[in-house]
Amino acid sequence: MIKVLIADDVELFREGLKKIIEQDCEIKVIACAIDGKEAVKFCDLLRPDVMLMDIRMPQLNGFEAAKLIREKNRVVAILFLTTFYEEDHISNEDKSIADGYVFKDMDQEELTAAIKEAFYRKSAEIKASASEQDLVHEGVSEIGNTSIIDFNLSENQLMLIKLVVEGKKDKEISRFLGIREREVKSMVLKILKKFGLETRLQLANFAIKNDLV
Repeated sequence: MIKVLIADDVELFREGLKKIIEQDCEIKVIACAIDGKEAVKFCDLLRPDVMLMDIRMPQLNGFEAAKLIREKNRVVAILFLTTFYEEDHISNEDKSIADGYVFKDMDQEELTAAIKEAFYRKSAEIKASASEQDLVHEGVSEIGNTSIIDFNLSENQLMLIKLVVEGKKDKEISRFLGIREREVKSMVLKILKKFGLETRLQLANFAIKNDLV
């Protein structure tokens, strides 16, 4: 489950966004903050996976709040809620704080896809960074030029993994692959066991990190 924190000072927009996002069964809104100061507090207490942050808020604006959050939490993916007009006036320095931007008039499918993409990408970055640190500790001086690992996966398994990363449900995967839903579940379990994973989110993260999709 991807944990999302929303920060926006307009109540109707906050609640509407929450209802839209939670129509996706893989995403859960764990809290809504009414300003930048509360966003920092909630992020510290609740440790969300993704933050949807409005730029213009009282107490602290989105950029100020994000800078404080980054000092304590480098894992959370921060997506700024913006408009076309606002995007034109954002400085390069402020742009560098964010993991991405989503427009306030995005439809449900685009918004949930953006949240998932930010989550998977951030998770992959953190794991890659940790792997690099491990190599440094082991005395490896050059981290580049790593070879691609052959995981010995069939074309069907690779396609299934791709569909899992895209957030497809078992029914959709079964139709695409031309197999029964129970066979989909069985394939997923076998792949999870093969890689020592427990959930589909972990599988999606693993696939992105290892260039399987």
